[in-house]
Amino acid sequence: MKQLIYQQKAIAKIVNHSVDFLNESDPQTIIFQAPTGSGKTTMMAESMIRIVKELHSKESLSFIWISVNNLHRQSSESLEFHFENDRLLECVEARDIVGNVLDENQILFINWQSLNREGNLFMVENEDDWNLSKIISNTKDEGRKIILIVDESHHSAKTSKAKEVLSIIEPDLTIEMSATPKDISGLPIKVKIEDVVAEGMIKKEVKINYGLRKDFVKN
Repeated sequence: MKQLIYQQKAIAKIVNHSVDFLNESDPQTIIFQAPTGSGKTTMMAESMIRIVKELHSKESLSFIWISVNNLHRQSSESLEFHFENDRLLECVEARDIVGNVLDENQILFINWQSLNREGNLFMVENEDDWNLSKIISNTKDEGRKIILIVDESHHSAKTSKAKEVLSIIEPDLTIEMSATPKDISGLPIKVKIEDVVAEGMIKKEVKINYGLRKDFVKN
């Protein structure tokens, strides 16, 4: 991971607030806002590693990562690459779950479309007792806290289906990720586009799309 100042600052904030929130009894929400191209997924992956390391002797954690369309697979592949050296966290999909329970430090990747699909067995009671509700219940019975990460949250986080899923998961901590969150109903952690441009992750001429300021147009 590149040692970019804005990324290190954002990661530190996410980790510190997450650890503090997980020590509280009431569920909390973090709104992580960062421009497209700034490395949101990388920052989130590194934050997860540090959260697990910080709490390894205090809390047992499992994660659920929900994305739109096929972004959950892209995110899973990106995180697997990031976890290659540590091997501290494991990325899984629903079909990989063993014993209807999320293991410690597992990250379950789901996409909203699959949850919305009519007749999806993962969302309803079935004879195999294999569904999201049972998996969540079993995981909590194991004494694990659940961190929910909602990627591209501006597309889905406030929909009726999202509220239904949240009522099933009842996460101890929710982290919403977006370049353009619809509303800030949680603790905001924001990466400024000026800082991203300054470190060369986004070119100056791209910044014109964020407010149409002429001083960032390439001469």
